[in-house]
Amino acid sequence: MTPVVLLVEDDLEIHELLKTYLQKEDCLVISAWDGESAISLLKQTDCHLVVLDLMIPKVDGYGLLEIVRKCGNVPVLIISSKNDELDKIIGLRLGADDYLCKPFGLGEFIARVKALLRRYLELSGPAKTSGQEITYQGLYMNESTHEVTVDGRLQTLSPTEFEILKLLMSAPSKVFSKLEIFQSVWKQEYLSDENTIMVHMRRLRSKIEKDPSRPKYIQTVWGVGYKLGGD
Repeated sequence: MTPVVLLVEDDLEIHELLKTYLQKEDCLVISAWDGESAISLLKQTDCHLVVLDLMIPKVDGYGLLEIVRKCGNVPVLIISSKNDELDKIIGLRLGADDYLCKPFGLGEFIARVKALLRRYLELSGPAKTSGQEITYQGLYMNESTHEVTVDGRLQTLSPTEFEILKLLMSAPSKVFSKLEIFQSVWKQEYLSDENTIMVHMRRLRSKIEKDPSRPKYIQTVWGVGYKLGGD
């Protein structure tokens, strides 16, 4: 399957450079230069990844991100010159899967694109007959159909959220360090990017926990990492 990437970037030089590198990775690149054209293209195209600059005209990146999330779980990689930690947290809370601050290396950009595409295409592809079913105290995961239910209620998870939960469910009560989680899910070197993991955990809790402030499933082990279940 040829990955389809919607590239939303209004800087011509950056846009063409990223497009060239994506095409070298055999991606079909659909170009949008502002928020309105991106919305139109999203309605017309089944894309596998959105690469999104926040500083775009007509509809800004945050507004577009909210629209993308309402439409489905296609992964979103934010690329932005907004390198303040708060901007990154806002983007992740609104549903971005990853955030890359400008300027960035093209090697790192492609590595993150590949990681997001791999997770999404694996989860949205044909069911695997060898898939495993995992259950834990009312929490059910089917790796073949990529379904997650809580007490019988279907929950819609992003590919990143699914991979985090799958890791935790693989060994209930085991404490996974932030390093282990990042390397297992993002397949990248861990650079003390605690906010990325924290925000994804918060989003995951909001979907599977009855009371996210008093979680039953995802427990924080302060100073270490996270685990599934209580003591």
